[in-house]
Amino acid sequence: MGFQLEKIFLPTTFFDVYGKLEATKNNCEEEHAMPAYFRFLTILAFEVFVKEDVDVAIIECGIGGAYDCTNIVRFPVVCGVSSLGIDHVGILGDTEEKIAWHKAGIFKPGVPAVISPQKPGPLQVIIDRAKEIGAPLSIAPDIDTYDWGEMAMDLGLAGDMQLWNASLAMQLCNVWLNAREHDFRQLPTTLNGYTQSETIRQVKVFCRPSQVFPVTTEFAKGLKDCVWPGRSQTVKHGSITYYLDGAHTPESIEFCVRWFREAHKAQLPHLRGPVCRVLLFNSTGDRQPAILLAPLVACEFDVVVFCPSRVSLSLDPSSDQSNFTISKDAAMTRCYLHKNAFLKLIGQKQIYTSSSNYSYEHISSQGDQISSLHSTDNIYTDKRTFLRPALADNSPGFSSGDGDMSDHTLQTPMVVFPCIGHALQWIAQGRDPCIDSSTGPMPELPERLKSAQNIQLLITGSLHLVGGVMGLIEPNLGISDIKQ
Repeated sequence: MGFQLEKIFLPTTFFDVYGKLEATKNNCEEEHAMPAYFRFLTILAFEVFVKEDVDVAIIECGIGGAYDCTNIVRFPVVCGVSSLGIDHVGILGDTEEKIAWHKAGIFKPGVPAVISPQKPGPLQVIIDRAKEIGAPLSIAPDIDTYDWGEMAMDLGLAGDMQLWNASLAMQLCNVWLNAREHDFRQLPTTLNGYTQSETIRQVKVFCRPSQVFPVTTEFAKGLKDCVWPGRSQTVKHGSITYYLDGAHTPESIEFCVRWFREAHKAQLPHLRGPVCRVLLFNSTGDRQPAILLAPLVACEFDVVVFCPSRVSLSLDPSSDQSNFTISKDAAMTRCYLHKNAFLKLIGQKQIYTSSSNYSYEHISSQGDQISSLHSTDNIYTDKRTFLRPALADNSPGFSSGDGDMSDHTLQTPMVVFPCIGHALQWIAQGRDPCIDSSTGPMPELPERLKSAQNIQLLITGSLHLVGGVMGLIEPNLGISDIKQ
């Protein structure tokens, strides 16, 4: 288990790095005088790694790879690419093939690269990039193919996608551990039994599958003890169960829906009295709301809530949750886009059921328009729709055998709030002592929420939204405090 930096250490290092950059900015052109926010954090991170003399630094790209500011390590021990999805299309492109080109840009000559299984199109792009760069490439195998001996495969993280992530992590760690036995100042010398020069020649022909290996007790323990707050995470506070998942791409939302459906159904036998399922959603950037919301429609939520990813109405300059790059009006406008997109989706006769019959062209938010913006005097909406999705007979997981999922009323109340705090207060209604209940007048509660003895609340669509919720329901959460 890792540990957090001392509170005094980070500000000291911050001003040390800032001072050095400030002292040399006159040597640069004005537009490059000081790095932008994320670039500064990247420089700060490397400074921390050096000062702390870490054994290994795991560097994750911010956006893409090829042109990301983290892509400055010339001789990494190993590079990895997980399963791709559509995101940051304004920068990376609007197809998985274009995005794959950027992702594979982190590869380095002679440095092993391991990837998760990809769709044929993006995979070919990654292979071509590996050939061009001269990086030995392999694909992480199914986690079931490893030799687990007498040990059971037990992952600490929930969700199907984590099976592939775990295999990729095992391969990356295995390459690093093998390289550790040699001189770190040299490039890794072997991969899958081939020497470095042989592997570079091999990659010009094909991409090899990674070799499986016996799983050690250390590996098994690491996978079991792994925690990732805000990703397929369940937090129970009294009669409210929070399901937190920062999914923000079409693919990850699909996995989120599958996880939530299984998790909430598994909890139902342990609950007494009426249960109300609530969705709290937001998305940011250039992501298309309807594409992200489409898989969520099939969950048949009793209440749907939209709000910006700001914790409170006032912005605290010292808070990580404060975003000064978007105005209140712009954030609220996007919430109404979400609401209109959801209204449109639940009124459609054919809705999303699985990836096999789902196309991005079928559901697009490009045509979504806001007919009238909210008044500044009335920041809440309690508009309700009496439509419900016409589920196909073969819709997965939503047959009459799913208990109360088939007993919903035809009403789906939808409410827009100006911040996370107000949204949670309205949903919780005093059920969670961590949620402030002192705010002024609120919209009327729908009967399903008012009479519920248990609330199952899914928060998804944005890492910022999930982080804001976690800051309110687990205010003192630290890495060492996280429990499964």
